[in-house]
Amino acid sequence: DFKTFIPCWDTLRDEHKRMIADNIVIRTYTAGESIIINRTQKDGMIFVLDGNLRVYLASDNGREMTFFNIKSGGAFCIMTVDRAKEGDTVPCLQAAQKSIMAYIPREVLEPIALKVPELARFVFDLAADIAQAIINSNRYYFFNTLRGCVAKLIVDRCEPGKAEIKITHEEIANSLASTRVVISRELETLAEMGFIE
Repeated sequence: DFKTFIPCWDTLRDEHKRMIADNIVIRTYTAGESIIINRTQKDGMIFVLDGNLRVYLASDNGREMTFFNIKSGGAFCIMTVDRAKEGDTVPCLQAAQKSIMAYIPREVLEPIALKVPELARFVFDLAADIAQAIINSNRYYFFNTLRGCVAKLIVDRCEPGKAEIKITHEEIANSLASTRVVISRELETLAEMGFIE
């Protein structure tokens, strides 16, 4: 059901709906699997139909830092990939859990958005949401202690009504550009303080 991830679906003409339906690529990913767009042009949109998409940066020495996660119903414009110049940083995409993703190329969406203001507004709003998520993430990670970042990550991973999560020390380290040893120490301190067990 396209309406679940393109809110303005009903405003599109039949020919536009066919263009999207004929060009959408839907794949299922296992937890931890990298998302790679096997196309010459990679500047389309990824929609998370089910699961969780992790957008992160990876350094040459193997450390990682999560920018933000996108849950079911969310989407991500990956226009920066094709516009990146030499020396620019390009984000990595990974399924944080078993996920179903849909990809629509820009060459399909753009001509429709130029004719349908509701779709253009949806893409603009999506870009604004992503920019805000990056700003929020950077602000938190740069201005708070590592312990606070670990605590926030744990709280963010908890599902509503549940007080238990399954996550490894290494996953937390990868999300926060830290090491497993340092994260283990922070988790021990949080446990000693009575915040987690």
